[in-house]
Amino acid sequence: PSVAIGGGSLGALTVWATGGEDARLSLRYDAAAGARPNSDLRSGYLSLRLGGASAGRTWDLSVIGTAAARGAPGSTFFPSLAARQDDSRLVAVLTLANDHGAASDRLRMSMHLDGLTFRDPAFGTNDRHDGTAWSAEWQRVIRRSETHVVTIGMDGSLQQLTSTSVGDHSASIGAFYLQDDRSLSPRLLLSSGLRVDAQSTYGVEVNPRVGLVYFVRPDVRLRLAAGRTFRAPALADLYFPFDGFVRGNPLLRPEYAWSVDGGLEARIGRRLTARVTLFWSDVRDLILYVPDAFFVFSPQNIGAASIRGASLEVEDTLNARWSVRASTTWMAATDSATGLDLPNRPQQTAALALTHTLPHGGALTASAVLVGQRFADAANSVLLPAYLSAGLTLRAPVAPGITASATIQNLFDARYEPVQGYPAPGRTIFVEFVLQR
Repeated sequence: PSVAIGGGSLGALTVWATGGEDARLSLRYDAAAGARPNSDLRSGYLSLRLGGASAGRTWDLSVIGTAAARGAPGSTFFPSLAARQDDSRLVAVLTLANDHGAASDRLRMSMHLDGLTFRDPAFGTNDRHDGTAWSAEWQRVIRRSETHVVTIGMDGSLQQLTSTSVGDHSASIGAFYLQDDRSLSPRLLLSSGLRVDAQSTYGVEVNPRVGLVYFVRPDVRLRLAAGRTFRAPALADLYFPFDGFVRGNPLLRPEYAWSVDGGLEARIGRRLTARVTLFWSDVRDLILYVPDAFFVFSPQNIGAASIRGASLEVEDTLNARWSVRASTTWMAATDSATGLDLPNRPQQTAALALTHTLPHGGALTASAVLVGQRFADAANSVLLPAYLSAGLTLRAPVAPGITASATIQNLFDARYEPVQGYPAPGRTIFVEFVLQR
């Protein structure tokens, strides 16, 4: 069992406990005053997990419940001092698995119950929204040989929304998929797949995908993949009720895309791993959340969009005490009709984390995230500046069975808006003590 308590800047308070073996129970409570007026939060979390196994059969049941009460401060251009939001979620998932030699089966059934209440006295708003989703997925993995595996499966769900402001809506979704993974030679692997999606509103779509992996040598491999994807608007995209920040768009259309990505992964020496990836997508009716004149976001369709770019990731264990992880991405995401950049899509991003392992199990990690310039609107009339956010985390044992951690976020107290009208908090400090037996 473990018990923890922590607190820090902006009135942050966290208390959690977890314990059990065959049946594992976790409880958590969080509270914060928030960085802006009416941005406070109080939330609770409970999870219970049970499981068992016998003669190649396993079962797992997890139940998770959350509830939160929070302020809805709106944007800095149109702040709200009285709007409030309460939300709750209950999720239950039962997984049954059966391994019988050359094949294995898995059946997963789930239930989601969501509730949301939004109140804003300034506009006389008092809305209640309830969502329900029942889902099931079956999958069979057939091991035809050591170099050939076939996976087949199907899934389906029934979703329902009841709302005092946007009415009652429902959707049924189903899919069938088939994937074939095989070795064409000792160095070349082929993965091919087909997915058929069916949606009660948007009909049936067929989406193929194929990929190749070639081992130049054991520590160097090349990969290439191409495929088609289909994304139907979810009920939340279509009918999400106004909450001061987001609202749905019932006129939304499905999104279609053809994508190609390729890359190189190499292990250099014993400790350094590097990955280079190139990617390209041609998207029709791209679903993108765009702010309106009041800085409320709603999903909109971009008739045609092109997304292309490259990324580099490096992981290196420098020695027994030091390790580093770094990544950078360049991306050009444009509206094919106008040539303008898609909103809130920076061309450059980068991240760095440097960790020093301390004696007796402690660690000190310094991290930084760089986000480049990006336009805040589809017309490319508002350019948001680049920003750098850094952090420090120290974790160390302070007594037998007790570990303390301290985290500083936004170390240099940078002032920036990840999204226009919604500023990030300044420097914050959070300290936590964990008792484990």
